[in-house]
Amino acid sequence: MSKSIFIDIKEGELDAYIFEVKQGRYEIKDSKRYPLSDSYNFSIDGLTEDIENAYLSLPLGSLNFRVIDLPFSEKDKIREVLPFELDGMVLGGSDKVVFDVIVLGTSGDKYQVLAVYVDKTVINKILEKLKPYNLDPEFITSIELKSMLKDFSLAGLLTPTGLDNED
Repeated sequence: MSKSIFIDIKEGELDAYIFEVKQGRYEIKDSKRYPLSDSYNFSIDGLTEDIENAYLSLPLGSLNFRVIDLPFSEKDKIREVLPFELDGMVLGGSDKVVFDVIVLGTSGDKYQVLAVYVDKTVINKILEKLKPYNLDPEFITSIELKSMLKDFSLAGLLTPTGLDNED
């Protein structure tokens, strides 16, 4: 059976969920909550045996955002020009961050693009903490951001809401 771990980092805690594939469906086999310090110090001992896939969710508080108006909506083009757009907006330049984009909609003849980015040192620190457990996440996401985008508003970025564990 294939086992996966989903690590959900929240403010002050880390939830780890172990999934197994049974008859083509993912089922939760185990879950544990661990305390988390501000410097992303954590221990997930005992959960990582026989894990084939790892996935990571970052807390909304570790992400930064910029809304940019662009004349196109193709993600490949946006990812090409975004480093130049972010260079003047991000302290230290776009080389210091990992980013992704979400097209929010249109404003006149322009597309509103949400640039979501996190400092590379934060990502590296978390990945280094996962290395002793032989975990290398296949993707990094933010469950909190996904939830917030349902009813997106710029004000919502400034006042994030928490999710209960079932969500």
